[in-house]
Amino acid sequence: MQTAESNPARLHGAAAFTAIAVVVLLASRQLDALGIPHLGLIAKMSASTGFLAMAVFAGALRSRYGVAVLVGLFFSWWGDLFLALPGTFLYGLVAFLIGHIAYAVAFLLWGVRPQAVGAALAALVVPASALFLWLNPHLGDMRIPVYAYMTVITLMLALSVGAWRKGGTQLMFVAALMFWLSDICVARQQFVSPGFINPLIGLPLYFGGQMVFAYSIRAANALRGAH
Repeated sequence: MQTAESNPARLHGAAAFTAIAVVVLLASRQLDALGIPHLGLIAKMSASTGFLAMAVFAGALRSRYGVAVLVGLFFSWWGDLFLALPGTFLYGLVAFLIGHIAYAVAFLLWGVRPQAVGAALAALVVPASALFLWLNPHLGDMRIPVYAYMTVITLMLALSVGAWRKGGTQLMFVAALMFWLSDICVARQQFVSPGFINPLIGLPLYFGGQMVFAYSIRAANALRGAH
């Protein structure tokens, strides 16, 4: 018998809801004339709630991998809220840092191929170093928190490769990569060059990555035969 947390129709419905909320979020600056107060915040948190629902409907509570991913999505929800409020960027950074640690734990719980993790880290040395050098002049007092964050998310990305190569779903890597790329847009917006191009690229990458994380739960459960 199909349970609510493994219902494909509900999963796809939550995905559609999340995607629509992201579109409204992207359009919110142009929709200010509608006179809806805090439209952007409402759309953003609706999208974040949507990917949490997706994880539950994908069967997050049926496996250790799923629970760990759900924890990551939960802290991402809080990160989204903090980044949307003035003066709480550091809180958002910490929330997302915890979220990335949860994703890393999810990959470790699945199991990783050490050789694949090592190869991924070696491949990431150049782009990660370039990001450090690019951001360094702009960070000021935020240098240590941002460096810690970048280190953790890069390790999380490498672990996703290790989990994928250990028999996991490719969605693990795709989700982690999309999140990693979206954070470059966040860093550019916050520290280097603010502008609409950053959320225009970063928000679809970020919410898309979170949605792929949710879908990866269903795929992982199918591979392991979670009940």
